[in-house]
Amino acid sequence: MPHVRPPQYAVAPLVHCIDLLISYRPWSLTVKRKPSPTTKRATTGDIKTDLTERQLATIGAVSFAYTKLEDRITDLFSIVTGLQGQMLLEVETRINGIDGKIGIIKFGAKQLGLDTEDHRCLEEALGEGVFGLMKKYREATIHARIINAPSSIGLIFEARAKINEVLLSQKALDALYDHLIALDKELQSAASVLILAAEIKKRVPDDPERAQIEAGKAGNSSRFQDYRHRWQSLPQIPEFPAEHELHAADLEVQQERRSELLGSMPWLRQWPDHFRAPSPAWLGGMHSSDTPTPLKDEDQRKKPKG
Repeated sequence: MPHVRPPQYAVAPLVHCIDLLISYRPWSLTVKRKPSPTTKRATTGDIKTDLTERQLATIGAVSFAYTKLEDRITDLFSIVTGLQGQMLLEVETRINGIDGKIGIIKFGAKQLGLDTEDHRCLEEALGEGVFGLMKKYREATIHARIINAPSSIGLIFEARAKINEVLLSQKALDALYDHLIALDKELQSAASVLILAAEIKKRVPDDPERAQIEAGKAGNSSRFQDYRHRWQSLPQIPEFPAEHELHAADLEVQQERRSELLGSMPWLRQWPDHFRAPSPAWLGGMHSSDTPTPLKDEDQRKKPKG
């Protein structure tokens, strides 16, 4: 959404203007890892230039999709606690973050007597490997600072002085969004299962409506478990490509950019000659034009004019 790494920057020396012009490219992926010593700082300073419009739109979509997930967590919390309205708001906003609500949901689901498979799916969906992972990927994506626009590499500062790199590509952003939407549907289905489980718990064994409610719960359980399998079958969120792949992609884009620039501005073909190191004679000429040449001896200096 994403893979992250701490940075040891290898800042490149100044290069020719032609190389600066061709090196920029809107290319990337999304994952989080420890920083690479080969990562160079390269940004335009303008976010709308450093990332494509589609990347920016997808980052916004990821943010809203994750917020929907938090709403689903609140729904589950409301079901297992029986809290609603203002009382729900008063209680949930005083709990220690989303992790506190998830702990209460897991406990409450046990009290409602969920089936073994339903309970396993719920524990998995709310665990560190699913919701917890989506939360980390979303935070990495939203809080990243772009440090290398050509490779869409960002930087994130985390708790206990951890520094990691974040890769933001369209492919990874799309995959992260798809995972968030799929998990939203899964938790929505889980809410239906919990509602019916709570209703069954209220009914006495010989209640005439109990059998109908149990049948409805069975159907929702099947749907919930199916959504769990669908989430697991989604394409994995891409990790960082290997360094040689990044380098190869950089070279390819630079060559394309060079061709475009030279094709649209023929005068750039002359630039390489102007960036050659100046010759000693040229430097000497500059020096002589700026500083008068001294006379060779005292007699010449005192020699009268005319």
